[in-house]
Amino acid sequence: MKPRYSLFLLFMMLVACIPATAEPSALPTEITQTIKTPASPVTVASTNADVLSDCPLTSQDETGGTLRLIYVIEGNLWLADEGKEPVQMIDNGDVEQVMLSPDGSRVVVTRRRDANTVEVWVADSLGWRELSGEEGISGSVEFISLSDDGQLVAFYRLINPDRELWVANVNAGVRQLVSREDLRAREGGAFAFSAYPYLVTWIPGTHQLTYVPVLEGQGGDFVPNPEPVLRMDADSGEQNVLFPVDQGGYITYSPDGKIMIITDNSRVRILRVNNLNEPQIIMSYTSICGIPDCYIPEPAWRPDSSSFLLTLPSEGMNPDNFLNGFEEPFMIWEFSADGAIVRTLSEFFRIARPFSFSPDLKRAAYYRRENTLNLHIANVDGSEDILYDSDQDWDFYGWASDSRHFAYKAHQDAPIMYGDICGDATLLTDLANVEFVGWLGTTRFLMHVGTSTGWNLHLGTAGGNSSRLVEFGASVIYDYVLMPK
Repeated sequence: MKPRYSLFLLFMMLVACIPATAEPSALPTEITQTIKTPASPVTVASTNADVLSDCPLTSQDETGGTLRLIYVIEGNLWLADEGKEPVQMIDNGDVEQVMLSPDGSRVVVTRRRDANTVEVWVADSLGWRELSGEEGISGSVEFISLSDDGQLVAFYRLINPDRELWVANVNAGVRQLVSREDLRAREGGAFAFSAYPYLVTWIPGTHQLTYVPVLEGQGGDFVPNPEPVLRMDADSGEQNVLFPVDQGGYITYSPDGKIMIITDNSRVRILRVNNLNEPQIIMSYTSICGIPDCYIPEPAWRPDSSSFLLTLPSEGMNPDNFLNGFEEPFMIWEFSADGAIVRTLSEFFRIARPFSFSPDLKRAAYYRRENTLNLHIANVDGSEDILYDSDQDWDFYGWASDSRHFAYKAHQDAPIMYGDICGDATLLTDLANVEFVGWLGTTRFLMHVGTSTGWNLHLGTAGGNSSRLVEFGASVIYDYVLMPK
């Protein structure tokens, strides 16, 4: 059965323009460290009325773009562009999943053909196309992500209790990349409760992806180790071991997609994407491992890909104390993109709670224990550190794009607050039973609002009114992107 769709979608598709970036310099064979002495301890403010003395005098009111929303209600597909009425794209009642390309120009959906078969469809400026062929795909499908050029869709085929890795080419159909037999053929796989590819990630600018084969036992808490790491060519189906056992880690990329960073519980490694040879270790540190997993630092890149920050355990810190809730010293390090320059910015004491750099990488939000659990805002160079709000026992939801405002929540039943490094916090929204989804700029954000029948999706403005975008009920299925204005 072919889907009923509106041609209105085809006239709204936009193509994002990605500016060219400068080529980073070659990776060195040796590392030069320029160490800055950590700033001396600062005096903690006694009231959240104190603010950072170097706070910006103005805050740019940035909307972040126009919201494009694709969603499913009772199996029907809808498209809504901000400021326009929603348009129904499929009204057969059989849509199960949906995904938008990063530029909003392409939508991919799964549709249930019968109890045992699903189909994968794509829509763009060429219209609708079924990718899964006459036989469809047996079982169920779970989307993972699209390649950078939007041509390939990585997805799981779910075969209880296993997952296989498949790919859909928007112009050429679907193919299996990693079967359950491939996964279980690995040592010990015959006795595993389940087998699946883990941490499936596209290598930027390519049709290659990396994944970690996981063989999981039955019962108990389990966090897979990120090793070995396999590389798969989604066009040819060829694969090889990129990092063997004891050499793998969590892979992230620079914004320009040219540098790969591998972090694990004790080291940071770096290499170039266009030359994936032996990675270079640029830092080692104290391992902090407990149940169920280990402390793994995550790089925070500058937008121009020139350098990145990491928060690493200080030399001599006590891992057991940290795991048991006590404050321990950490250092903020800055690494140049080529790994040639490594320097410390500051040292501070923190507990095992959320830690977040602002988008401009000038400040960080973190938690300390001082009679109560407190939220701190600090300059990353160690020049200033304030106690922003006390008695905080829940979560930090992230910085707005202006690097001045942020969202956080003190307790499960407390309201979400709109923090300001230049002043006191105010209510982000006066709605109750809210889940924060994400920022859409400086003041706008998405949130889920709970009702007696399920969840609604709202577009909110910090401290202002909100508008309900979708009444979902119990089944919440949607995707969104910000389109250029």
